[in-house]
Amino acid sequence: NDKYTLDEMYNRDIAAKQVIEFATGDSEAATDFKESTTKLFGKDAKSFTCKIYDKSTFYYYIFSYKHVTVSVNFILNNQCIKAGFDPEQFIKENISLKKIPTE
Repeated sequence: NDKYTLDEMYNRDIAAKQVIEFATGDSEAATDFKESTTKLFGKDAKSFTCKIYDKSTFYYYIFSYKHVTVSVNFILNNQCIKAGFDPEQFIKENISLKKIPTE
């Protein structure tokens, strides 16, 4: 994304929790909301998680790279989480950043 700053996009996407509540009509649809920071590809990243009906967890990461904002998200069912799936480790092992033209 090159239209929004990292903070603008993060704030827009963090509102997704409220969208889930509005779409389902259920304030309990998205619970256990947690914000944090981490490092991905050596870049400072913002992140948040929330549980969806206690059946799965939504993971969201966002960081700036060159002149764009990059976000990665997962919805994991509880079985994956209990089996030890680590979204950050998955990103680090399976996603790479390529050189982005600066035009």
